[in-house]
Formats: sequence, structure tokens, C-alpha cells
Amino acid sequence: MRRLVREYILENWTLKVTALLLAMMLWLIVRSEPGLQRVIRGVPLEVQLPRHMEITREDPTSVEVTVRGAALSDLLLNQPVPTTCMVDLSGAKEGEHVITLTPENVKITKGSGIEVTQVQPSRVILTLERTISKEVPIVVPVRGEPVRGFEILERASRPATATITGPRSHIEGIRELTTEPVSVSEQKQPLRFFVGLNIKDSSIRTSSPNLIQVDIQIGPHRRKR
Repeated sequence: MRRLVREYILENWTLKVTALLLAMMLWLIVRSEPGLQRVIRGVPLEVQLPRHMEITREDPTSVEVTVRGAALSDLLLNQPVPTTCMVDLSGAKEGEHVITLTPENVKITKGSGIEVTQVQPSRVILTLERTISKEVPIVVPVRGEPVRGFEILERASRPATATITGPRSHIEGIRELTTEPVSVSEQKQPLRFFVGLNIKDSSIRTSSPNLIQVDIQIGPHRRKR
């Protein structure tokens, strides 16, 4: 058996060695090919933030990445390439930060044979602010007037206050939150509504329920003393 194997290996050994060398040379040539280039647009920026800090300005919010693949990976260039542009601000303080972007910021699947060659734009501007919370009263605006001879005796919301959270500059100036307006036109009896909070600033969050219970007490005009 060993004799047969040895004879098989030694038979035309020069041709076999030549074929092996040619295969190795072809592999080295393929590996050295610069390959095709492809531009990937809309690569999202992923920012690592310090605790209790958030972004109030991000310009731009995505980047354009140029990638290059070896000849064997050209097929991959025709498929979606999972990429993320990472920015580490975990040790940053409040304020504006100008960040230079390089190919090292782009995270791409290891072993894909794809190389990042360029990032555009080459820098981004990020503004960070401390995240704060505070409790403010909820105010219920009304529209219209009750039936003649009647008036609003009391208006109340449940809950009566809301805790709001967001960037420091957006929260500090808020003294109260309002609900959506409720109508008391031509009414003379108690009313109950379920309405949402009127928060137009998308950076402000609240733990309050989606709908606030509003109770309006209406009764005859009270005599003035």
C-alpha cells in the first residue's frame, strides 16, 4: 500500500510541483489585487456618551464611507456591507466638540476582506449637554365659556405634576406643562376629559401617562362677599 502511494506521489512529480507553484503564484497575485472601490452613503454615527449626558447638536448625523475589496471579495462589494462609524466621547464634558473622522472610526465585519479607505466628511461637530430632571405642575387650558350664570369652580388634573427629563438648557426654563385645551362652551355640569400633554420639544421626556385625567367643576356663579 505504501509503495502504491509513493509511486503515485512520485509519478510526474515535476508537473505536480510546477502546478503547485503556479497555484501559489496565482493566489499571491489575487491577494495583491487592489480590487474595486465602493462608496457607502448614510453610514450612521454611533456616539459613546458619558453617563447623564446627551447630544443636542449633531452635524452631520451620518457619513459617507469609501471601501475597497480584494478581487476575491468583489462579490461582497455588491452586497450590503454592515458598517458603523464610532465616535468615543465617553470622557467628554459639556460643550461643543469637533471630531476628526478617520477610517479607524469605521467598524466593519472582520475577515470580510474589505478595507475602509476614506470617510466624508472628515470631521463632525457634536454638542453635549448634561441631562437633568425636575418636577413641574400641570396646567389645564380651557376654551369657551359655560352657560350664562355658570362659571368654572375648579379645574384639576391627575396627576397634578409631571417629572420632565432632557438637556439642561431645554429643562431649566420650563415652569409648567400644559395639557391639550378642553372646551367648556355652554356647559353647566361637571366635566371629565382624558387629554395628552402639550410637549412640542422632542428632546423633553416625561414619565407621566399618555393621557391625563382632567376634571372641570362647573356651577352657578358664586356670590361675591
